[in-house]
Amino acid sequence: KDEQDRFYQLLMGAVLPLLGDGNSLSADHVVSLLQRAGLSEMQLQDTLAAEGVNLQEPVSADLLRNLLELVAHVQGGCEEPASVRGQVPDRVPQLRGLSWDGKRLRVTEPLC
Repeated sequence: KDEQDRFYQLLMGAVLPLLGDGNSLSADHVVSLLQRAGLSEMQLQDTLAAEGVNLQEPVSADLLRNLLELVAHVQGGCEEPASVRGQVPDRVPQLRGLSWDGKRLRVTEPLC
C-alpha cells in the first residue's frame, strides 16, 4: 500500500501540472492516459463506466487514482471492473511511457 501511495503521488505530480490544471484533468487527457495501459476499447469503456465518469467534466486526482486502480485490476485479469471497485489491487497499473521501479517513476516518452 505504501508503494502504491508513492506511485500515485509521483504520477499525479508528473501528470496533473503537465496535462491538467494541477488539480484535475480533462476527460480527453484521462482517456489518453488510460489508453497507455493497452486495454481494449471495451475494457476502457467498462472502466470509465464503473466509476461513472462523465466525459464532459474534469476528472479529479482522486477519481483518476480510482480509475488507475481499476486499470491495474483489469491488467491483472479482472473482466468486470465494477466488481472490484474500491478494492486495492496488488500492483500498480502498467502505462506505456511511464516506468516504475518501486521507488521512482520515470517518464520515458512525452505524455502529450
